[in-house]
Amino acid sequence: MTESGPSESGASPGQLSPDGDWVWDGAAWEPAVSPDGHWRWNGQAWIALTAEAAASAAQVSEQPWPDVNEIDDAKRFGSGPLPPKVDELPSDSKFASYGLAIGQGWVARRPVASWHLLQLDQLRSIAIVPPTALTKVAYSRSVVAPDPDVALQDLSGNVMRFPVGKLDGSGRLVLSSQIPRAAEVTASAAAFLRSGSLPGKWAKRFQFAFKRLG
Repeated sequence: MTESGPSESGASPGQLSPDGDWVWDGAAWEPAVSPDGHWRWNGQAWIALTAEAAASAAQVSEQPWPDVNEIDDAKRFGSGPLPPKVDELPSDSKFASYGLAIGQGWVARRPVASWHLLQLDQLRSIAIVPPTALTKVAYSRSVVAPDPDVALQDLSGNVMRFPVGKLDGSGRLVLSSQIPRAAEVTASAAAFLRSGSLPGKWAKRFQFAFKRLG
């Protein structure tokens, strides 16, 4: 619980405090206004507070809801070298998950030991692509199906991929609020950023004999 938040919870995730200034994230009370001041949680959704945030939200919401059962082509959107390595992140992260960090103007991925940094002002496209063959092999004995990947491609052809499960609602917000207007946002990526949903079989969480179920 944050020091200045309400002293008692008794709340469900996403619930606002009585004064509307705090939101319960399931573990702690957090400010209802995002750290950058662009968004405010109203109890059901994030509302844009600035013109910059409204423009980013419009870009995502303008994309049609996918009416197909497939995600995006990995050869087109998910193939390329990793972005350059960096010794340290350029600023504090606004969202972090294991091996992934998103800050003001950048996304960083640490597959093993080193961070790789993609500058969001250089973003060419964002898509949802199938998991790699190596990931599929790693999950071959599991009843849990591997997540597809978010694929970010920059103007130099570098590609950063990470499983969709690494982004919760706050992570999707931090990322989607910084997508340049010129970047291509595929329909499946727009739907995922907007609501966390995936089309068709990709929404199924379990597998048997490499077929998704449930």
